[in-house]
Amino acid sequence: MDYDHTATPPDPARPWPTPAQPIPPRSPLWLAGVAVAVALVAGGLVGYFLPHHQGGAKPPPTSSTKPATVSLVGTLKVSGHGSGELDSLGGGSCQGSGGYSDITEGAQVVITDDSGATLAITHLEPGSGDQFSCEFQFRSEVPSGRGYYGVQVSHRGIVKEREVDLGIVAISLGA
Repeated sequence: MDYDHTATPPDPARPWPTPAQPIPPRSPLWLAGVAVAVALVAGGLVGYFLPHHQGGAKPPPTSSTKPATVSLVGTLKVSGHGSGELDSLGGGSCQGSGGYSDITEGAQVVITDDSGATLAITHLEPGSGDQFSCEFQFRSEVPSGRGYYGVQVSHRGIVKEREVDLGIVAISLGA
């Protein structure tokens, strides 16, 4: 029985089957082309995402994001009359006593801006001197461009200094 291939199939949704055509063999070059395309896309994605999202790390700050700072270096000189205001600790070390008992190594030094906002907190270094005169040093980095700065040692009053004078702040207590 011969089939008429020109006849209309009984169901238009299901066309007549056609004889199977052999698939021509592909050259191995197509596989190399696909591999190159995949490598380029993957390399581009890694090149983009790795620097931007590496472990949640942020790019290093640039000079425009980091505020400029100025070095504050100061001394606090406490003078006494030899009647108990200062203690000589031997070896050239000293500290406050009596009414100056808060003036010792480690006493807090607060640096503020002109509005009173705290910019830095540092501490007095060990004092050097004797029972008549004792000098302490302190140092810190503070943001520049604030005009006037306040320096307060312990609970003592605030001493105002201009930015240009922050490298040589000199405070004195006593006689």
